[in-house]
Amino acid sequence: MIKLTLTRVTDESPTIRTFHFTPERPLDHQAGQFIELYLPHDSTDNKGDHRWFTLSNSPTENEVAITVDTPLKPAIISSFKQALWQLQSGDAAQASDPLGDFVLPLNEATPLVWIAGGISITPFRSMAVWIADNKEARQIQLIHSTRTTNEHIFKKLLQQTPLAQYHHIDTSQQHG
Repeated sequence: MIKLTLTRVTDESPTIRTFHFTPERPLDHQAGQFIELYLPHDSTDNKGDHRWFTLSNSPTENEVAITVDTPLKPAIISSFKQALWQLQSGDAAQASDPLGDFVLPLNEATPLVWIAGGISITPFRSMAVWIADNKEARQIQLIHSTRTTNEHIFKKLLQQTPLAQYHHIDTSQQHG
């Protein structure tokens, strides 16, 4: 377990926030991995005081960041997300060491197609920043589909990274 201290919160949209933490020690991880975040709080619901989150920060960034969405209707927000949303700068949480193998292939010549729906864009944000910071030349096409404009996050950042193509599909106007 590693202690995290909240340093700031970025509102990505009215329903999506990125929580930026300073870890007590450097976090050794690869772009695309995830952590289990522990946030003890009063009135814990039946889902408990921990959740799994993909790290939205690149290993080249000196922070731990998770990007989280929440429903607009407060009545259906879990006790965990309520506690997370109420965190203030300086508050502490704990996390597991990073896990997962949804990471970039070692061979930079491997062409990639990334497909994300809504908030699932977070591992690709991590990977794209890592690629840009390491000046890698990879062939990547990204397709990001969103149901609402609130979910269309990280667009500007992703367009500035060396992706071969960035496609956005807005399904908010489609019926079916």
